[in-house]
Amino acid sequence: MDLDTQISWFGNNVEELTKMLGAERTADFLSKSLFAVIIGSNDYINNYLLRNSAAGRNYTIPDYQDLLVDTFIGQLHVSVKALNPIQVWTMLFKG
Repeated sequence: MDLDTQISWFGNNVEELTKMLGAERTADFLSKSLFAVIIGSNDYINNYLLRNSAAGRNYTIPDYQDLLVDTFIGQLHVSVKALNPIQVWTMLFKG
Protein backbone atom coordinates (compact mmCIF):
# COMPACT_ATOMS: atom_id res chain seq x y z
CA MET A 1 0.00 0.00 0.00
CA ASP A 2 1.47 3.34 -0.95
CA LEU A 3 2.16 6.14 1.52
CA ASP A 4 -0.59 8.37 0.12
CA THR A 5 -3.21 5.69 0.82
CA GLN A 6 -1.82 5.09 4.32
CA ILE A 7 -2.07 8.81 5.14
CA SER A 8 -5.62 8.94 3.81
CA TRP A 9 -6.65 5.93 5.90
CA PHE A 10 -4.97 7.43 8.94
CA GLY A 11 -7.05 10.57 8.44
CA ASN A 12 -10.18 8.41 8.39
CA ASN A 13 -9.11 6.77 11.65
CA VAL A 14 -8.56 10.17 13.26
CA GLU A 15 -12.07 11.18 12.26
CA GLU A 16 -13.48 8.05 13.90
CA LEU A 17 -11.37 8.59 17.01
CA THR A 18 -12.63 12.17 17.22
CA LYS A 19 -16.21 10.92 17.09
CA MET A 20 -15.49 8.57 19.99
CA LEU A 21 -13.29 10.80 22.19
CA GLY A 22 -14.05 14.31 21.07
CA ALA A 23 -11.65 16.76 19.47
CA GLU A 24 -9.79 17.81 22.63
CA ARG A 25 -9.09 14.29 23.92
CA THR A 26 -8.13 13.10 20.43
CA ALA A 27 -5.69 16.00 20.01
CA ASP A 28 -4.20 15.26 23.44
CA PHE A 29 -3.85 11.56 22.63
CA LEU A 30 -2.23 12.21 19.25
CA SER A 31 0.13 14.84 20.66
CA LYS A 32 1.61 12.14 22.93
CA SER A 33 1.95 9.57 20.16
CA LEU A 34 4.91 8.49 18.07
CA PHE A 35 4.10 7.93 14.41
CA ALA A 36 6.29 5.38 12.65
CA VAL A 37 6.59 5.49 8.88
CA ILE A 38 8.29 2.41 7.47
CA ILE A 39 8.89 2.68 3.74
CA GLY A 40 10.97 1.56 0.82
CA SER A 41 11.76 -2.13 1.17
CA ASN A 42 8.82 -3.31 -0.94
CA ASP A 43 9.79 -0.86 -3.66
CA TYR A 44 12.93 -2.88 -4.28
CA ILE A 45 11.62 -6.36 -3.52
CA ASN A 46 8.31 -6.09 -5.38
CA ASN A 47 9.44 -3.84 -8.19
CA TYR A 48 13.10 -3.46 -8.97
CA LEU A 49 14.43 -6.89 -8.05
CA LEU A 50 11.73 -9.00 -9.70
CA ARG A 51 12.77 -10.76 -12.86
CA ASN A 52 11.36 -9.01 -15.93
CA SER A 53 10.50 -5.97 -13.85
CA ALA A 54 9.83 -2.78 -15.82
CA ALA A 55 11.62 -0.80 -13.11
CA GLY A 56 14.63 -3.09 -13.38
CA ARG A 57 14.70 -2.71 -17.15
CA ASN A 58 14.13 1.04 -17.25
CA TYR A 59 16.32 2.32 -14.40
CA THR A 60 19.82 1.82 -13.15
CA ILE A 61 20.07 1.28 -9.40
CA PRO A 62 21.15 4.90 -8.74
CA ASP A 63 18.38 6.24 -11.01
CA TYR A 64 15.78 4.09 -9.26
CA GLN A 65 17.03 5.25 -5.87
CA ASP A 66 16.69 8.86 -7.03
CA LEU A 67 13.16 8.16 -8.27
CA LEU A 68 12.17 6.67 -4.91
CA VAL A 69 13.69 9.56 -2.94
CA ASP A 70 12.04 12.17 -5.18
CA THR A 71 8.68 10.40 -4.89
CA PHE A 72 9.05 10.16 -1.12
CA ILE A 73 9.90 13.85 -0.78
CA GLY A 74 6.74 14.75 -2.70
CA GLN A 75 4.67 12.40 -0.56
CA LEU A 76 6.27 13.77 2.59
CA HIS A 77 5.23 17.31 1.70
CA VAL A 78 1.63 16.15 1.19
CA SER A 79 1.74 14.04 4.36
CA VAL A 80 3.01 16.86 6.56
CA LYS A 81 0.27 19.15 5.26
CA ALA A 82 -2.32 16.44 5.97
CA LEU A 83 -1.02 15.59 9.44
CA ASN A 84 -0.20 19.09 10.67
CA PRO A 85 -3.83 20.08 11.46
CA ILE A 86 -4.11 17.13 13.86
CA GLN A 87 -0.86 18.01 15.62
CA VAL A 88 1.25 15.07 14.48
CA TRP A 89 4.79 16.20 15.23
CA THR A 90 6.73 13.20 16.50
CA MET A 91 7.51 10.92 13.59
CA LEU A 92 10.02 8.14 13.03
CA PHE A 93 11.04 7.32 9.47
CA LYS A 94 12.64 3.98 8.65
CA GLY A 95 13.48 2.77 5.19
